[in-house]
Amino acid sequence: MGIYSLSQLVDRHGQAGTEVNISLGVRPSGTVHLGNLITLALAQGLARKIGPHQSKINLTICDLDLPEGLDWKTIREGYAKHYRDLPDPTKCHRTLSEHSTAEITDFYDSLAKDVNVPVEIRKLSEIQRDPLFREGIKRVLETPGLVSFLIPHLAPGTVPVYPLCPECKGSYTGSVKGKRNSYENGRISTFCNNDECSVKDFDVDIMDPSIDLSVHMFIDPLRDSLLQPYADIHVFGGDYNEQHGANKLSKIEKILRVMNVASNGERVPDVLIGPTIYARDGKKMSKSCANGLDVKRLRDFLGPEEYAGKILKFTMDLVGEGYNNIDYPQVVEKLLGSGFSQ
Repeated sequence: MGIYSLSQLVDRHGQAGTEVNISLGVRPSGTVHLGNLITLALAQGLARKIGPHQSKINLTICDLDLPEGLDWKTIREGYAKHYRDLPDPTKCHRTLSEHSTAEITDFYDSLAKDVNVPVEIRKLSEIQRDPLFREGIKRVLETPGLVSFLIPHLAPGTVPVYPLCPECKGSYTGSVKGKRNSYENGRISTFCNNDECSVKDFDVDIMDPSIDLSVHMFIDPLRDSLLQPYADIHVFGGDYNEQHGANKLSKIEKILRVMNVASNGERVPDVLIGPTIYARDGKKMSKSCANGLDVKRLRDFLGPEEYAGKILKFTMDLVGEGYNNIDYPQVVEKLLGSGFSQ
């Protein structure tokens, strides 16, 4: 277990001759942008360097995440719908999650001619029903001090697990004063704040797979340590190096702690953190800021047959040179060329 560079991971895993499972997750909160594609490409580039004959990529679409930071008012007064159930604003797919999944699948299909590494795509909405995943959540919630370590600002007794209402499929977001999600003896107590729903206060057995559980982004990677094929390496985006919360620890430190607790220290993967990509406005590319170069624009400009391979080369060249941050002028110079205008 540890945080390693690309070359270190190739040395650690490339000589063993055994299968190497590379894991990553994507949150389909909006249009897939260059920052997402670089993380996807980095996993493929790592697999190619280790050896396509022994590598496999396991990608999780985190379709039950809370849609924080979005513009279309999916969070209101402590109630939210999730990516899996949000309509696709472009109307070319049924849901936002399906739209993002299609874009990611197209990217990996386009890379297949350059890197012949098998990719399995799974949804967190399916993974979270697995009894082993639920047991891992229990261990996290029952470990003294772990929740406050992960999210210091949470009110005492509040847990970052959000059962979906059995009727309307939304969940409480934890933002109504005096209300909280609490855990005791294997059960989570919560409530539904949807005025159009007849369900109000309810509690669920954490092991009941008929009730879907949305979990905080620090918790869902525990799948790496609990569900086969266990991850040997997890690839994260550059923002996981950022500090989080009053304890000023990085996101990745918190996630590694979760995986260690969930697996009793037995199966914590190595970690590769990709570069952070900055937009023309000088801010980090993100869906919430709507400043990313979206996949459709990149595909159209770079060519539908070539865009994925060009992004892969761009990623591996810069990561190979040790870049942790990639500014917009570098994106223009090394990927897009002077003919591109944002």
